[in-house]
Amino acid sequence: MGNFLSTCKRVIVEPVFEAVTSIFKSVIEFFTSVEKAICDAIFRVLQFEYSSQQNQAEIQERIAEQRRKKASCRQMMACKCCKNNNFVDYIFDCAHMVCGSCNRSTCANRCFECNEIIRHRIEMDYPRHELN
Repeated sequence: MGNFLSTCKRVIVEPVFEAVTSIFKSVIEFFTSVEKAICDAIFRVLQFEYSSQQNQAEIQERIAEQRRKKASCRQMMACKCCKNNNFVDYIFDCAHMVCGSCNRSTCANRCFECNEIIRHRIEMDYPRHELN
């Protein structure tokens, strides 16, 4: 009987106890951990507390950094063909991107940059409201 109890303890009780303790540790760690970003969001809206001059200076610096990131992303997503700040709508099989008006006119048959014949056009879908 003692052999049976020690086997049950070794086979059933100890693994279940380890599993339960690891689950509790994970739950406690989840609720006590610092907030972490799950995805790489470029333009996350941050909520700041305005408590002191130093805090306000840090906040202004973060806001300016977000605006710089937004401007650089807006510049990357602007049409290089017409250069009039239209956001790109299509990507070609040669990996160059154009807006809708250039897709119908300048780049109707050939790419504006590499002059290759365009075989495939993929319509781009991305959150434009984050770039405005």
